[in-house]
Amino acid sequence: PPYPPLSSEELNPPGEERCAGATVVADKTWQGGFSLTVGLPQWREDVPLHVLLTKPASIQSVFHAKTFSATDNVLTLITEGRAGASAANNWGVQVNMRGDWAGASVTCFSHCLGAAVVATSLPDGGTRLRVTPAQWRPHASITLHAPIAPRARPLRIERIEHAAFLTRTRSAMSVSLDARPDEKNSFTVDVYGQTPHAPYTSCTLLNQPPSPP
Repeated sequence: PPYPPLSSEELNPPGEERCAGATVVADKTWQGGFSLTVGLPQWREDVPLHVLLTKPASIQSVFHAKTFSATDNVLTLITEGRAGASAANNWGVQVNMRGDWAGASVTCFSHCLGAAVVATSLPDGGTRLRVTPAQWRPHASITLHAPIAPRARPLRIERIEHAAFLTRTRSAMSVSLDARPDEKNSFTVDVYGQTPHAPYTSCTLLNQPPSPP
C-alpha cells in the first residue's frame, strides 16, 4: 500500500552499533544446564538483544528482560529498566538455560534475527504466519523458515502483506519488508500444505550464488 513519507527515525532505525561491546558470559554450568549474563556497556531499556547459541539449548527463565522470542539457537530478549547482578557479580540480563554450554555471541536491533513468529490456522485449511521483527527496517530482507516433513509437498504461498516476495525454497521464503509494518508491527504470510513446525527467521537470503573462491 502507499505510505506517507517516512520520518528520519523510521528511515534510519537503530542497529547493532547501539550494543557495541556487549558481552555474554556463562556464570555457572552444571550437568544439563547453565546460566548466562548478557551485559551492555551502557544499560538502556527496550533494547532487543539477540543471543546466538553455539549449541542448541532451551530457555528456562530470564531476569531483567522480557523474552521476545526463543528458538534452540537464538534468543531475543528486550531489556527492562535496570540491570541485575548475577551470583558471579556480572551485570546485565540473567538467563537460565537447559542444555550444554558451548559458547554464544550477542548482537542487537536486528530486523531478521530472532523475530517472533506465530502460526494460526485459517478457516480454509491454510496457515497464517505472523512475523514480528524485533526492529522494523524498511525494505530490508528477511528469510522466514517454515519447516515441513522431507516428503511433504512444497508449501504454497497465497498471500503476503506488509512485505514483498523475493525468492523461495520448498519450505522457506525471503521477503523484503515494506516501508511500514501492520498495526501489530508485523508482516503476514498465508501458506497452504503441511502445517509448518516451529517456524523461525534468519538473515540468510535464499538462492544466492556461491561466493567466488
